[in-house]
Amino acid sequence: MATAQSLVSQAQLLLLDPEEVVWSSTVLLGYLNEAQRDFALRTRGYVAEASQAVTASVSLYTLPSDCLGIDWVDTANFGGSQLQEASTKELDWASPNWMASTASVASYYVRDRQAQKQIRLYPIPTSTDTLGYRFFSRPADLALASSSSLPQWTHQFLLFYLVARAAGDEGDLQDDTKAGHFRERYEAGVSLVKEILNAR
Repeated sequence: MATAQSLVSQAQLLLLDPEEVVWSSTVLLGYLNEAQRDFALRTRGYVAEASQAVTASVSLYTLPSDCLGIDWVDTANFGGSQLQEASTKELDWASPNWMASTASVASYYVRDRQAQKQIRLYPIPTSTDTLGYRFFSRPADLALASSSSLPQWTHQFLLFYLVARAAGDEGDLQDDTKAGHFRERYEAGVSLVKEILNAR
């Protein structure tokens, strides 16, 4: 597994700056972390699962802080089946008083209007339960000695982003041609990963 330092060192060679005259390892590490976040957000290829207790008569639940989006939600009392996602617009039209509706088990989840890191269960469950979900996650920022939790084969795309970002910096060594070349390679990688994931 490539460390952040190895990716930064490769970028410095491609930028013709192995002595860190222009781009320090700290600056490039910041760009690498930026690359991870962009890649994870756009491809939704970094997933995690979590669970939490459901309290009777409570409808609103907070998602993990690194959640970028939801893949699926289920509850133990719903038989392990995935809950359907419903929009507030659909529920407002179908049942204006839906936010007060109760049932022994929830069968839908709704993304909360105000708090994007929360979901609302509908109907409000009147019994305790366990809420499980699979979500698209934001990778943790790296230190130079740590390794990206994204798959090894995606690291080349992170490198492309890193070089494009640095080469596009304003200054004496700004190289728009190099920045454009590596940006195109990064964008091609993002498109490829999205195609692979969508085909599953």
